[in-house]
Amino acid sequence: MEEQAVVPDAADILLRRHAWLAGGGEMGRLLRSMDWSQTPLGPMDTWPPSLRTTVSLVMESNFPIALTWGPGHIQIYNDGYWPLCGDKHPMSMGSDFRECWASAWPAIGEAYASALAGQPAYLEDQRMFLDRHGYLEETFFTFSFSPIRDDAGQVVGLFHPTTETTARILGQRRTRTLRDLMTRATEARTVDESLHLVAQTLADAELDLPFVLLYRLDEAQTTARLIAHTGLPANTPASPAAQNLLDASADAGNTWPLRQAAATRHPVLVTDLPQRFGTLYCGPYPEALSSALVLPLRMPGQDRTTAVMVAGISSRLPLNESYRAFYDLLAAGVSVAMAHADAYDIEHLRAESLADVARSKADFLARMSHEIRTPMNAVIGMTTLLQDTTLNTEQHDYVETIRTGGEHLLTIINDILDLSKIEAGKLELDSHPFDLRECLEGALDLVSVRAAQKGLELLLLIDDGVPQRVLGDAGRLRQILINLVDNGVKFTPRGEVTVKVVADGAAPDGEQALSVTVRDTGVGITADRMERLFRAFAQADSSITRLYGGTGLGLAISKRLAQMMGGDIEVASRPGEGTVFTVRLRLRVAPSSRPTQVPQELCGRRVLVVDDNATNCLILDRFLHNWQVRTQVCDSGEAALKLLEAGEQFDLAMLDHHMPNMDGTQLARAIRLLPDGGHMPLVLLSSVTERDAGGDFDVSLPKPVKPAQLFETLQRALTDTRQADAAAVHPDVGMGREQPLRLLVAEDNAVNSRVIRLLLEKLGYSADIVANGLEALQAIERQRYDAVLMDLLMPDMDGLAATRAIAQRVPNKRQRPYVIGLSAHAMEDARQSCLDAGMDDYLAKPVIFDQLKQTLQRCWDRRHGALPPVAPQDLPVDQAVLLQLSELIGEKEVRELIDIYLVSTPRLLTEAVLAARRRDAEAVSRVFHEIKSTSAALGANRIRHLCEKLEAERRQGHVYALERHVAAVHDAFDLVRTGLQDYGSHIGLTAAGLPSAGAPSLRH
Repeated sequence: MEEQAVVPDAADILLRRHAWLAGGGEMGRLLRSMDWSQTPLGPMDTWPPSLRTTVSLVMESNFPIALTWGPGHIQIYNDGYWPLCGDKHPMSMGSDFRECWASAWPAIGEAYASALAGQPAYLEDQRMFLDRHGYLEETFFTFSFSPIRDDAGQVVGLFHPTTETTARILGQRRTRTLRDLMTRATEARTVDESLHLVAQTLADAELDLPFVLLYRLDEAQTTARLIAHTGLPANTPASPAAQNLLDASADAGNTWPLRQAAATRHPVLVTDLPQRFGTLYCGPYPEALSSALVLPLRMPGQDRTTAVMVAGISSRLPLNESYRAFYDLLAAGVSVAMAHADAYDIEHLRAESLADVARSKADFLARMSHEIRTPMNAVIGMTTLLQDTTLNTEQHDYVETIRTGGEHLLTIINDILDLSKIEAGKLELDSHPFDLRECLEGALDLVSVRAAQKGLELLLLIDDGVPQRVLGDAGRLRQILINLVDNGVKFTPRGEVTVKVVADGAAPDGEQALSVTVRDTGVGITADRMERLFRAFAQADSSITRLYGGTGLGLAISKRLAQMMGGDIEVASRPGEGTVFTVRLRLRVAPSSRPTQVPQELCGRRVLVVDDNATNCLILDRFLHNWQVRTQVCDSGEAALKLLEAGEQFDLAMLDHHMPNMDGTQLARAIRLLPDGGHMPLVLLSSVTERDAGGDFDVSLPKPVKPAQLFETLQRALTDTRQADAAAVHPDVGMGREQPLRLLVAEDNAVNSRVIRLLLEKLGYSADIVANGLEALQAIERQRYDAVLMDLLMPDMDGLAATRAIAQRVPNKRQRPYVIGLSAHAMEDARQSCLDAGMDDYLAKPVIFDQLKQTLQRCWDRRHGALPPVAPQDLPVDQAVLLQLSELIGEKEVRELIDIYLVSTPRLLTEAVLAARRRDAEAVSRVFHEIKSTSAALGANRIRHLCEKLEAERRQGHVYALERHVAAVHDAFDLVRTGLQDYGSHIGLTAAGLPSAGAPSLRH
């Protein structure tokens, strides 16, 4: 039988003719089916090779990519991109990009025009309003526009990869709203007050909540009364002062369905606002609102509805699953806030009675506090494990909120435990030698962030007669000072909090009497209310409690601790003029270390100190005088500038950041313009939360200034000014990212555990906290830890016994956690006791940051071999990335990309060099961002890592020595060029085709 010939259909013929467009998924099929002769691009047979190659590259990618081509700006996109088009698809394929996305042009037009002019543009998390579903929708995108050039070098199109980040940004924004709500609303002491605080907090969330109405139901559930509102004025048709809940027809009329929501206990979606209330304009957008949610609020443990919240829905957001979940979480948060306020009076009375119980009841409370810690540690530990699993950004924020709340609750439990130990007579004080200044500075470090956030000066002044080292309990002394300073910061809206230490003379039995005064410029306390200050669970005034919060335990514990140290705490205050707490202590003097020798280079040097705070000037002047440095103090930028303009010469200037009229940044710029001001080292004195003020400063020191840091800064700046930036100690959060370790801290002292946790956070680590050896064993049984920081002296089971028990339960040492002993005993026998018990390492308290870092490095080396593996970012070029790219787009296209990269990067490096010489950190960062993205695409990991490092330092406010950063990237580019040469040889690219870096030299 004669075989019949197979006649190809039209689709097969078209596919064979356009083989370069084979595949491409749904968009590939759409492209092949379209009549392109009706567009400015013309039939596909006439498309130039460059357009075909680019289209093929776009269609074969899984990443959302579009391109525009020709004078008609015709857009073509792939399967990953078309869902972003919404209802505009498929008409948007082959249409004018500018017309399709006209609603977004205010946000992206400038970047688009820049790319057409030949300058690539990159926008991260750009907010724009897109008309893709028939209304203007608030969206966020990260994308770039890259020019596509023809053989003549003319820009003929744009390459447009993009990612929609709307869900992440909105999730972060809503999580912040929920956090703010939980933080502030729990300060209320009545249900009505909690609703007012909710409305005040949600006033800042108008992008998601155009208006909020909060109605409270009476006991009989017959009337709903408007308690608080935001976004809408009271007593309008949409916000009546009260509503009758007995009228069943009201829900369907021109009122809110409050009755339905209260009775069913389910949210009610209202979508006919114009029919109910007329045109309703609320929130930041010009469109009238059309819908809202009516949410019942029921306090935990109660069956009836307590209140109802009416929340508007944004006219520029779809009510999708995440938006609806936000309303549900919001309702739950308001319910918890109401329950907290409702229970306050009962809890307050209970706490008052606990303060007066007998010792037997206090002993019971101590045991119960220990029992409560066990499930709390389990909660915190399990949330830590959950954080290590695959979570999206919104889920990670929720878990972090749970963990933070658990740690806050654990702090309260620790306070209760301390108080119960004192009442039961079971709290024992340690007696070990410690550096008094380091102890005091460490306490102020823990409060300095909060003081800086309020714009307060936090100052420490230690009299010359105060001994350097003393014998006593450093942790408990630090706890007293933290409570007093934190109290001063809390009640001081503006001004300063000053800690002053003086020696009162020798006490009996060879002890030294000391007075520590904490003086603030806050609200003050009336005489008739000061007697309540040191009562547990009490504040001086119920109105202050409502405004500032707190359990009232801190001052009570501090007074008891001071009395146990042979002293007491006194207080003096006048309303509106601040408060002075005086702690009187008796401590035995310990042998001091040898005094620091002043280098010859500092003697006789002149330093200009500019600060409008007289106390801070006094402190700095005293430090400098002790080091034989001559000082000139000015209380304003104008006065300092006059001195310099008059010809006064100084070796260094220290400038406060915040000063009236002329701040430190402005003064620095003015000094740099003076004939001799370009080379004088400038030191910025700023709070720990502020960013570096710019390239005019050689180094930034956090306030309160520590003499050790100041001494090192002077020594380095006045001997080698180019290295002055090394004097400031910055957190090394990269260590925790590059060398991840799961850590457990076993420490019964709440203050010491907090200090260790904060030091670990500076290294990029988080840790679980337990209070004794038994809890440490329980934690290790629940999950695996890489290292345990183990205190030696703890109740129930000390650190040595716990370490022996760990060794018995985990005989294989490679599977056992790395145990680091913690003790205030700095003697060698303490270290030997730790090692004999099976510990792997040892740290003396107070824990020093650098020593902790070195210890964790030893832990990492032990667990991962003698030398850590080479990190991917340390490789100049990741050949695997290039090979994968070649398989994806072809070797020819990779060669073209390498050519473009090696031509464009030297030009960008030149821009960075010039910007660095101008000390323009913003421009350097912008160039580095562009270099980073292109380097990452070609596997140039070392350059990408260096660029990310600069970006991280800018986010933390620590940008120093811009030229050094640029020089490092310049050197890395030479190594990358060699790596690309190796790859070029592999794919047939001649070394002659690779240009050199060509950037101007940074080494003069």
